[in-house]
Amino acid sequence: MADETHGNGGAGGARLAGRYLYPLVLVFVSVLALSVSGVIYTNRVAEAEGRKLCSVFTLLDGAYRQAPPTTPTGQRFAAAIHRVVTDLGCS
Repeated sequence: MADETHGNGGAGGARLAGRYLYPLVLVFVSVLALSVSGVIYTNRVAEAEGRKLCSVFTLLDGAYRQAPPTTPTGQRFAAAIHRVVTDLGCS
């Protein structure tokens, strides 16, 4: 005769599976929630840092537009700064 208390069949096996299923689902949902909250937090921090960079690059871009550089290296640098401002979507 099969021992039903150790998951070898019958109603005991169903109880045993149910007993381990709930904690497994709970752990899965917890890990999923932590992962999603981590992604949300990381995106918010990245946006805040992007805004800080925007202010610096916008300031530099405005300065180079008021007084454009005269050397080829300065002109390339000013063009690169303007490209960064455009790529970041700074206003």
